[in-house]
Amino acid sequence: MRLHKPIAALSGLMLAGAAWGAEMTDEQVREQIVRASVASYSGQCACPYSNDAHGNPCGARSAWSKPGGPTIFCFTHEITADQVRDHRKRH
Repeated sequence: MRLHKPIAALSGLMLAGAAWGAEMTDEQVREQIVRASVASYSGQCACPYSNDAHGNPCGARSAWSKPGGPTIFCFTHEITADQVRDHRKRH
């Protein structure tokens, strides 16, 4: 019967995490979208501020900088209010 206390504690943490997620500001949601977007890129130079394998800033060599390249969000100002709303609905 001792197992109930750890399970109850874990359930409480999960509920607290869900409540925290619902209280995120729009800017925090935008930051989360940017982090996920950058993390989804398989290369090293997703954004101009990313570093290449030698530790140099990617700058204009980044995927974000190349027209017609993959859609990557590198900056929070790129995320629209509609995208924030959609992200909240999905998460």
